Amino acid sequence: MADRVVYAGRVRTVEWAVRRDKKIPGQKGWNRLNKEERTRLLARIKRIGDEEKVYNQEVFKKERGDIFAIKIFKVRIYCFFTSDNRLVLTHVVKKKRDKADPKELKRAEHIRRECINEE
Repeated sequence: MADRVVYAGRVRTVEWAVRRDKKIPGQKGWNRLNKEERTRLLARIKRIGDEEKVYNQEVFKKERGDIFAIKIFKVRIYCFFTSDNRLVLTHVVKKKRDKADPKELKRAEHIRRECINEE
């Protein structure tokens, strides 16, 4: 599925999660972002795809369990790594509070379980 791949980097491929019903939850949130937000997030996605490790937790942070977040300002893309080192983006949210929303983390975990079981 070609539109699944966001970026094919030197180290890993970054792609959207595809649910059992073939929907891609991350694209809906992505399309709601303004051009500047998408540009900044895409730059971070490319860096994560090209580098072995991202050290700056202001940019990329482990949130809970196997769920990570790519961050700019109040925008988060929740994601996870697969066993073959792909980074799968679950969904995009705009934070309303300082801390991560437990419901959004739970949603990311649910999408991850669904995707892992499909492999």
